[in-house]
Amino acid sequence: MKTVLIVGGGFAGITAALELKKKAKDTNIVLVDRKDYFEITTAQLRALVSPETVGESSRIPYKELLGQAFVKGEVVRLDAHAAHLADGRTITFDSLILAPGTRYPRFAVAKPLEQTSKEQRWEH
Repeated sequence: MKTVLIVGGGFAGITAALELKKKAKDTNIVLVDRKDYFEITTAQLRALVSPETVGESSRIPYKELLGQAFVKGEVVRLDAHAAHLADGRTITFDSLILAPGTRYPRFAVAKPLEQTSKEQRWEH
C-alpha cells in the first residue's frame, strides 16, 4: 500500500486528505500538523463575540475528521521518502503534499502559532 504524506492541515491540506480518503481507497493517507484541530480562520473574529457557538463549531479536531490518518507533530526535515518530526518520529511516504499554509502576523487572533491544542485555543 502506498502512503501519501500531507504536511499542513489548513484548508489545502485537509481538503487533500479528505478527498484522497474518499477516492484513493488503496492508499494510506497521513496528515501532519502542529495543531490537533482544524480551524476555520475566517470565522475567528465572530468567534470572539460568540465563543460558545462559533468558536466551538469553527474548530474541529483532526481525529474527528481523519481518525488515525492524523499525526500531531512538526516536520523539521524531509528526505526523499521520509519526514522527520521534532519529537524524533519518522514517517515514510511514497508521495508528498506540502500544504504549509500562511501566517497572519498582524492578525494573531486568526491564526496563533502557540495554541497547538483545541483546549489551549479555547483558553485564549
